[in-house]
Amino acid sequence: MSLFGSKDQGKSGAVALKSLGNAMVANRTMLLKRYGTPLFALILCLVFAIFSENFLTSRNILTVLRQMAALVVLSEGFTFVKAVGGFDVGQGNTIGFINMIWFYVMVGTGSFPMTMGTALLVGGAIGLLNGWLTSYLKLPDYIITLSTGTVFQGIKLLMTGGTPITFPDDANKIIVFMGQGKIAGVWCSVVIMFAVVILTHWVLKKTKMGRRMYAIGGNMVAAKYSGINVEWYRCLAFIINGVLMGLASVLSTARLLSAQPLGGADMQMDILAAGFLSGTMFGEGEATGWGTFVGAFIMTMIINGMTMLRFAYYYQYIVKGAIVILAILMSSMQDTKLQRGA
Repeated sequence: MSLFGSKDQGKSGAVALKSLGNAMVANRTMLLKRYGTPLFALILCLVFAIFSENFLTSRNILTVLRQMAALVVLSEGFTFVKAVGGFDVGQGNTIGFINMIWFYVMVGTGSFPMTMGTALLVGGAIGLLNGWLTSYLKLPDYIITLSTGTVFQGIKLLMTGGTPITFPDDANKIIVFMGQGKIAGVWCSVVIMFAVVILTHWVLKKTKMGRRMYAIGGNMVAAKYSGINVEWYRCLAFIINGVLMGLASVLSTARLLSAQPLGGADMQMDILAAGFLSGTMFGEGEATGWGTFVGAFIMTMIINGMTMLRFAYYYQYIVKGAIVILAILMSSMQDTKLQRGA
């Protein structure tokens, strides 16, 4: 007998070592797949912190959270639409129109219920319109949302002549508080943002409605044959998206204390990036409430860091576009792996 064991034992040892090595590689791949995007956000934080001593201060973090509140709410609405396999590229233009409507109601009535109800109802009605056209009439959601967003952009410019409208001195105090006030030292808009994130995550991950939405997004035909009312749930996703557009329009306008005719137009790329990055969070392949929050945080953090480092604004557009391409690529790779049963 050989000092090092038989030849078969040597082969078994080599196989065992190879299996161990493959398992280690697989574990690293799994960890990167599940936590790669949050890790990317952490690395970005460290890079910006190295080059800017003010980046990781509590004041700047709170500023970032406040800046991203409206973006997160909009992106959570997009998350519902994406969950059912839909698409919306008109949110940025649409919230500017909603701004104008509820602003005039606020000035005319001074009533918080009337103002807030108008914002949510107008947003929900727009969502219902988009949902009906895309779900029941089977029109392509990309073209429909782009077209309706363009129409609403034209209407708001017609209403205002392209001129921003500032809040009057006697503006509703609750609306102002939503954008300017603090609760226990935390911006009210940030509190609302986290409430929307938690509710979105719970609805999509823990309720029958959420599971059915994911089923529709995963395979619409199979979902229909399983008895799910595909048209209704797709339409419902657009309605929820519209309601959240109404809420986001209030948060963004109240923070600036002015209704901007072009407000929200520059947010569309950020919304798309947050929505697609959400599908890559934790390797699930599904957009989630918390995943969307991290995606929006990455986008806001990048812009904040580049601004602090005094990058010219046009570099921000380049970075945004590149991130959207990367996010769509990663999301597409996730979908392909899931379809193959990976």
